[in-house]
Amino acid sequence: MNIFERIKSSFILDLRSLAIFRVAIALCIISDLLSRFRYIEFFQTGEGFLPQRLDLGLQRFLPHNWDNTYSFQVVLFCLALIFAVMLLVGWRTKLATFLSWLMLISLHSRLEISTDGSDIFLRGLLLWSMFLPLGSHWSVDSKNVDQNKKFTECFSLGGTAIILFFIFYYFSAGLSKLNDDWLVNSALEIILRQELWLRSTGSILSEYPGFLKILSPTIVVFEIVAPFALLLPHRFFKLRLIAIGSFVVFQFGMGICLDLNMMPWIATAAILLFVPSAFWAKLSPQNSTLHSERNRLKNTILIPLMIVVFGGFFLQKAGGSQPASSVLYTAGLYTTWSFYDHPPQVDYDYRIVAELENGKTVKVLSSLNEQPNWKNSTMNNLWQNYRFKYYLETISYENTEEGHVFLKWIVKQWEAEHHGIEIESADFICSETDILKPHGAVSEYLISQY
Repeated sequence: MNIFERIKSSFILDLRSLAIFRVAIALCIISDLLSRFRYIEFFQTGEGFLPQRLDLGLQRFLPHNWDNTYSFQVVLFCLALIFAVMLLVGWRTKLATFLSWLMLISLHSRLEISTDGSDIFLRGLLLWSMFLPLGSHWSVDSKNVDQNKKFTECFSLGGTAIILFFIFYYFSAGLSKLNDDWLVNSALEIILRQELWLRSTGSILSEYPGFLKILSPTIVVFEIVAPFALLLPHRFFKLRLIAIGSFVVFQFGMGICLDLNMMPWIATAAILLFVPSAFWAKLSPQNSTLHSERNRLKNTILIPLMIVVFGGFFLQKAGGSQPASSVLYTAGLYTTWSFYDHPPQVDYDYRIVAELENGKTVKVLSSLNEQPNWKNSTMNNLWQNYRFKYYLETISYENTEEGHVFLKWIVKQWEAEHHGIEIESADFICSETDILKPHGAVSEYLISQY
């Protein structure tokens, strides 16, 4: 086996692994859509607190930016759900993959201020998936294929691209942590002081600073080294399975300590791509047959795309700027992720105090840590919604336009619940706690005033 064959063997994907990846990623899309449904009016319509942006550029051609009425956004939700179910069962898989990607980037363009690293990762996975035979096994599409002509493994540029995309995403996260905060100090200890995202397990773990000081540099080493362990040739399938298991433990370990929304699930779906053929052979012995794809049209698209995307990664690391970065970001072709590259310096909390026309003072919001008392149950749940808290953290600056829009919206919602009572003035206040040291100082500033 020559050197090319050895490298090639690291980028071979098992088609059964692609099938479970397809199912898993479709379930992630469905779960994400369902979690958003009750908040469509708040996030996606003209009646919500996210006004439609005027500087849309090419994004104005995406469907979620065509109309901001509730009924239109619900229709788009239903279409996205249908496409995700098509992907789940593998019916017209290539079309379903493309349409699911299109609806996803469209939704994210409408909600750009509340999108995070997991959203970028998901749309990137879907984009590269369009070049993969996701429906070749365990799908409606595969029922029409002669079982004797089915391949079990595939080597293609599309497969190479999605493997590199996963590796670069995590590798870049590790590279961004090569600083004293992670290698010398205890970044995790500081991160676990930020109660905005803290879960109960993280709260327990925060009581062991000595362990966290060891764990911090360990995470950096893992994110830099472990992705390349996934490239081990299939004959080292046991080591590869250990690497896969390590990623799952790593993601869910982080996920039970911090509120990371969909990231642990999306990352687990992605890691299924790397399950080697030897694993399936243990479950159901059969001869492995390899198909090397040579599609000129597809490769003509993929080669320049891969040069721009992965070449742009090194260009960025060298201090340059990636060409067409905004387009690549929207499409899901961003290969860098700087998840907690430096620990946060403050923890945020919020309160909204209003003065009524009759002179009384009311607390519209006392704290994110206190259960609000709205008649509308959706409003009560909103304050603990991940994407809403991410939005609040994003607009936590003095005198922001987004802060003004949000405060006007919340005043309108409160007055709608209290018929005949009007708010004369209101203050939207952010409380910052210094978390660089235990029991840090607390300061407050005004985000917006009504």
